[in-house]
Amino acid sequence: MKQISVNRNTHPINLKYTVMQPQLYLVHIRNLNMTNARQPSGLMQSDSTDNISKMKDAIFGTSSQIPKPLNERLGALTEIERGIFEMYARFALMMMKLQYEQYGHSKESYNTLISRINRGMQPELKSTLVDLLETIAPIEVREEPKAKPNGMSFYSNPKFFSEDLQQKVNDRIEEFKAAAKPDDDTPIPFVRRPTQEPEQLTFLNKLAQSESSGRSDAEITLDDGRRFVGKLQFGEARLKDYQDETGTSFSQDEFKNNLDLQERVAAWHIKDLDKAIDALGEEGKAYDRNGLRAVGHISGKTGLRKFVESKGGYNPSDALGTSAQDYYDKFSGEA
Repeated sequence: MKQISVNRNTHPINLKYTVMQPQLYLVHIRNLNMTNARQPSGLMQSDSTDNISKMKDAIFGTSSQIPKPLNERLGALTEIERGIFEMYARFALMMMKLQYEQYGHSKESYNTLISRINRGMQPELKSTLVDLLETIAPIEVREEPKAKPNGMSFYSNPKFFSEDLQQKVNDRIEEFKAAAKPDDDTPIPFVRRPTQEPEQLTFLNKLAQSESSGRSDAEITLDDGRRFVGKLQFGEARLKDYQDETGTSFSQDEFKNNLDLQERVAAWHIKDLDKAIDALGEEGKAYDRNGLRAVGHISGKTGLRKFVESKGGYNPSDALGTSAQDYYDKFSGEA
């Protein structure tokens, strides 16, 4: 492609032609400054020699002009520009100070920092600010290369999770895997959760609400040091009864943190109280069964027997002031 410029009445006309066999195409680009036309002010003035370049600079924000000296640009700032300029200069220096205190160098240039904290700053003002900062407070920039994906999980990255923590997590995972898929030679322990009768379930729900508001993590420690934990607030002595009968072993804390174990102990607890009630014979039949269960829960099996044999005369209270008769009245008649 070839371009020819000729003069006609001192106004340039651009001719552009392309040779393509077998024809010659001639394209005429109209003169931008037409003769006798009214000349607009600003970008398109007739005395300009490169209006297209000026328009391109205005659109793309580029400029081929040599920047003015820094001192001259600073002196030309308006009062408003100077206020904005000083504010961002202080902020940029503060950010750089923080990076130096942490790393001993900066991870980004002034140009990158200013672009990041104020994307809308005018290019001329931004250039002046960057030049000033580089003049009065030069910095050492060590831009870190962007990390390439290595397939490492976020949870496997020691930057976020220490190796000790990762090891603990992996150990727990292996424990769960071993429990879910035991070796062929290892007998699979089978523990059937006791099926509760509808009457038991209703009674236990109400008893749990009364004892702990239904919270499995509930705990109370009395003045004498005894602890009562779980939904039904079992003490160490009652849990020992269950362990002796079932051949199991666990601490109060383990019991507190194991809801399934709490439900198994609760079902056993009710059946054990029912045996004590049945052992009372005809005397026991004269009382409401759920009421007697509640008495046995708060006073123990011995207290339950004395309560019935004394026809309610034996009426002990727990450490919180609730008596055996209070619990009998509260739970009697519950289906």
